[in-house]
Amino acid sequence: MKALVVGGTFDHDQGKPSKIVQSLADGLGWETLNGGSLDELKAVDFKAVDTLLWMPNIDNAEEKILPDIKALNPKLTLISSKRVVEKDYTEFDVIGRLLKSKSNLGIMITKPEGAYMFRLMDPLGNSYVYSPSIEDLAQAINTRVAEIKAMTRVPSRQIGDAAGLEVEPEFLARVLKLGDEFSKHVNAVNPGRFLGNASTRMALEFGEVTRSTRCCHGFPGQRAGDKLLISRRNVDKQNMSTRDFVAVRPELSGGVEYYGDVKPSVDSPIQVKLFQKYPNVNYMI
Repeated sequence: MKALVVGGTFDHDQGKPSKIVQSLADGLGWETLNGGSLDELKAVDFKAVDTLLWMPNIDNAEEKILPDIKALNPKLTLISSKRVVEKDYTEFDVIGRLLKSKSNLGIMITKPEGAYMFRLMDPLGNSYVYSPSIEDLAQAINTRVAEIKAMTRVPSRQIGDAAGLEVEPEFLARVLKLGDEFSKHVNAVNPGRFLGNASTRMALEFGEVTRSTRCCHGFPGQRAGDKLLISRRNVDKQNMSTRDFVAVRPELSGGVEYYGDVKPSVDSPIQVKLFQKYPNVNYMI
C-alpha cells in the first residue's frame, strides 16, 4: 500500500509546513508532502497512491485539485479534513463535505477550550476517535483504513431463468412517496447522492401476497414465497416500475444467486441478510 499525507500550505512560492501534519504523518508512518509550491503539488502522481490523507491549506481562489485526483484514481481511499476553528461548522456540515468529496473518512479539527481536538468520522456520521492526541488519531486512521481495505463486495451469479414475479404496486407507491420525504432530508446535504433502502417480503400465508420494490431514492426489495425480489442494478430511479426487480435466493451461498439476465442491486447482500435475521419482517424501508 502506498499511502501519502498531503498537508501544510501550498502557494506560488515555497509554501509552509504544518507541525500537526508532520506529527500525524510520523504517527501514521506514511510518506509526506508537507507544504510547498502548487506546481510541486500538481506534479505528484496521484494515480500511484493507494491511500491519501488530504489536509493542505490552499487559497480558495486557486483551482480545486482534489476532484481531479478522484477522477484520475476513483478507487483511492481518501481521508479529507476540515478545520472548524475560525468558522462554525456542525458535524452534519462536515458529513456533507465528505459526501461531496467522495471521502471514505474525514478528520474534523476543533479547538473547544483552547486545545485542538481531533475527530475521525465517516460519511455516515460514525465516529472512530475524539481525542486531543495525534497518536490516538493516527492509530484510529490506520485501524479504520485497514478495515476498509479488507472489505470486499459480495459477488453475484445467475442460477436460472427470470422468475416472472412482480413487486406489489401498493408498496411501490408507498416507497416512492417516502423516497420524496427522504430526499428532503438526505439530499439537503448532497443533492447528487441518494441514500436509503426499502424492501418487502412476499408472504403466501393466509392467501396474502406481499412484495417489495426499489424507490426512486433508494434500493428496495421483497420476499416472494421462497425467493426475494430486489431492485435491479442501475435501474432508472425516476421511472421505476414493478418489473424493475430481480428474483434472488433468500440465502447467501458464496454470494447472491439470482434468476434472469439482469443483476440485482449491489446492496442485495444486505437485504438478504436482513430478511434472514428478521423472518417476521415483510417490508423494509
